[in-house]
Amino acid sequence: MSAPRGDRVTILMACYKAAFLGEAVASALAQTNVDFEVWCIDDGSADATRALLEDYARRDARVRVLEHPGRRNRGQAASYNLALPQVTTEFIAFLDDDDRWRPAKLERQLALFRERPEVDLAYVNGDKIDANGRVLWGFMPDDHREMNRPELLLLDSYVTPSAVMLRRRLAERVGPFAEDLLPSDHDYFVRAAEAGVLAYIPEKLFDCRLHPGQVQRTLQAQRDGFKILRRACRRRRYPLWVRRKRRAVCHYLLADALVAGGRWFGGALHFLAAGLLDPRRAISVGAQRARRAVRRRARAAS
Repeated sequence: MSAPRGDRVTILMACYKAAFLGEAVASALAQTNVDFEVWCIDDGSADATRALLEDYARRDARVRVLEHPGRRNRGQAASYNLALPQVTTEFIAFLDDDDRWRPAKLERQLALFRERPEVDLAYVNGDKIDANGRVLWGFMPDDHREMNRPELLLLDSYVTPSAVMLRRRLAERVGPFAEDLLPSDHDYFVRAAEAGVLAYIPEKLFDCRLHPGQVQRTLQAQRDGFKILRRACRRRRYPLWVRRKRRAVCHYLLADALVAGGRWFGGALHFLAAGLLDPRRAISVGAQRARRAVRRRARAAS
């Protein structure tokens, strides 16, 4: 990376599927009162993604299309790593190809950076939406505050790429995304919290889309949660309670993924492991599931 350029923002998008891509790119181009460029990394797409990106690039000089050698599919982490060394702006933002921003998102983040020069990364609140764009629930709880304690981010992956803008200096300290993790953003933002100062903007300025087939729902993604924890503990001496609680969460998530795939015995073993590591959470989760089951029966009977 060469010398940064003022308040200009480089928006990085790893693009693989066309289903929601047009809406995502349009939301980036609709940002208000900000000087920016949009770098769309074609991650070996096999659908209409490339044609859509090239059309945007023809119509808007702020859009640039990148690709891996041989147009291979390398994944989100490798796509970001392809682009990051080429960035020359002071600020970097990420936008997933199935999410969308609200028009003032970058403007609000830049304002915070100007007011607080010690801040390295700013993330915003938003809503979770379904495939049709309907709001499901808020992304962050109303009482969320950024405490700048990396162990809290390790325990609960509450920072997501589409919510983030960071200074280039932090990206240089953190280094590349881990390409062997799926997904790698939790690991990246834990490392960012270890290396810099984070700030939170409670205003809802992005939409995180939930739909079938997302990477976060796969077995590999849940198994990689254990790798993220092990690497974090090699970098930093996290307390025992943090390690136990995070291992419990990893077991719960993996159990859910196994049960969803019909592997009940494996799921039960991981639920048991989670309960032994964090009994209070096991009781809480069990009570929540029981309440949901009662509500489902009540709806079915009505």
